[in-house]
Amino acid sequence: MSDKLAFRFFMGMIFLGFFVLAFVLLMPEQWIKNIKGQHESPPVAVQALNISAQSDLKALLDPLLTAFKANHQAVSIAAKYADKDQLLADLSSGKTHLICLPTDLTTAEIQTLEQQSLSVSQQRMALDAPVFIIHSSNVNDKATRQQLQSLLTGSTEAWPLAFEGTEQAIQLVFDDHSDAAWLQHLSQDICAGEALLKSEMPISSTESVAQFVVDNVNAVGILHFSEWTQVKSAYPLVVAMQLEQEGGNQFVAPEASAIAQKSYPFIREFYLIQSSGASSLEDAFISFMTSVEGQKAVAETGMTPASALLKKVALNTSH
Repeated sequence: MSDKLAFRFFMGMIFLGFFVLAFVLLMPEQWIKNIKGQHESPPVAVQALNISAQSDLKALLDPLLTAFKANHQAVSIAAKYADKDQLLADLSSGKTHLICLPTDLTTAEIQTLEQQSLSVSQQRMALDAPVFIIHSSNVNDKATRQQLQSLLTGSTEAWPLAFEGTEQAIQLVFDDHSDAAWLQHLSQDICAGEALLKSEMPISSTESVAQFVVDNVNAVGILHFSEWTQVKSAYPLVVAMQLEQEGGNQFVAPEASAIAQKSYPFIREFYLIQSSGASSLEDAFISFMTSVEGQKAVAETGMTPASALLKKVALNTSH
């Protein structure tokens, strides 16, 4: 081979090398993945779960929605919180097909929806109840319905049984930022429609209610059962009153088992209400909430699971 031919061959190899290098550097990423046998899965379509709930249920619903999303990765959640009238209006107009309420619908409400060619289904999801807390030095740790009503409405100024501190006026405290539905439940179910006393001072947290009772031996505070399960171990000087069982002289403590069996009075039940036209994702949320896993998530919030099969879950969670 002549020197000229060898030089041409050498230069050709250099140009070929540059060409291959440029091709590799400029090759689309997807081509490289195809050569390596790597194939991208098509993007998963994200579905939207739209749910509306009464305002005072946000603390309950938010962790349940988080638990649902953990099991359904390709889901976005849009939760709206409003009063009951607005929720029913949205259900009626078709703006939403799934709502959560601290009560089931009345016969009249169902008939109103049916008149607009809407059928509804209702699924009980969880239970809750008010807990009345007092200082551990207060010997009045049991109350009949009439005694409780007198305490909450101010028709009595003294505890039935005297103890050190009873010379002070009884002080009622509760979260005065509570949703109106919760206060209405207390007024109607416990006080026979009479208005509650105003909270002794502005309070906007569970811990503040418990601390006020710790600092004032004559106080009585009102909590949700779910809140009581979270604070009772942190405030050993606070105890929960036992309440008279409906139709009897037995007194029942606010325990998960008593709420599940409805032997503790003044129970509230929480419902998922679905109208015709709901999406498959909304169906999936209801199925999840009534499953063992969903009811465990309910128990972890401090609420009592609605399923009779899961009473043991609530019992275990309460310890």
